[in-house]
Amino acid sequence: MPQILPTSSDQKPLRQHHLRRHPAQGAAALRYLAAFHARLDRVVLKALGQPGRPEYRVPVVGRIENHSLLTACPMAHGLPQVKPGEALEVRLFAVRDLVIFQSEVLAQSSFPAPYLHLAWPVELCVVQVRSSTRVQIDKPATFGLRIDQEVLPVSGSLVDLSPTGAAFLCDALGAMQGDEGDLVLMLEVDPRLPPVYVHPRCVIRSVREPLHPGGCLQYGLEFTQVSLHDTLAIRAYLGAVEARSAR
Repeated sequence: MPQILPTSSDQKPLRQHHLRRHPAQGAAALRYLAAFHARLDRVVLKALGQPGRPEYRVPVVGRIENHSLLTACPMAHGLPQVKPGEALEVRLFAVRDLVIFQSEVLAQSSFPAPYLHLAWPVELCVVQVRSSTRVQIDKPATFGLRIDQEVLPVSGSLVDLSPTGAAFLCDALGAMQGDEGDLVLMLEVDPRLPPVYVHPRCVIRSVREPLHPGGCLQYGLEFTQVSLHDTLAIRAYLGAVEARSAR
């Protein structure tokens, strides 16, 4: 069962995020999972306890209530990238919240297309993301932590973004509040144009411990130095995301 790990005295939770826990057999779970499935959206699958393994973004194809969630199977070179019995963290956006739960691969099938049966969650960890100028996204990114004039790049993903900051998820960064670095992010501002890379300088303002063992840390980033080009690109991207959501 997922556990909420204590936060050390020098690591304060994000003030703008409120964590809730719901039993997955209750009405709240169906509210989240049904609303998510109705949008035919994607989930992010992450292997637990295996740092460095890539995350996989796959579509949901169905569900068997209180038994399993059916998703496409991530493939590479014709081979499945997860296997039966593997423990996974599943991450999705639903009802304007970030929903995370622990699961495992119950079974894998190749007909009519490769798909997985993921164990129905025991508990949902729900993080309500503030709805001011920030927009919920689920996008790969790299954070370059600056330590003693050296840069340590760490891959992860953003779960929200604004012109002034972002929330960054990763396996481990070894950073504390006040540390600085550079965020590298590719934005598809317009499908008719090539993607744009932005490189805002950041300071870490908050650190949230993983929601369960083997999960991701969440870092609250404040942009301290952003070029005019990057500011315009971020604002254009956020506007495009909000326009798509309003359709």
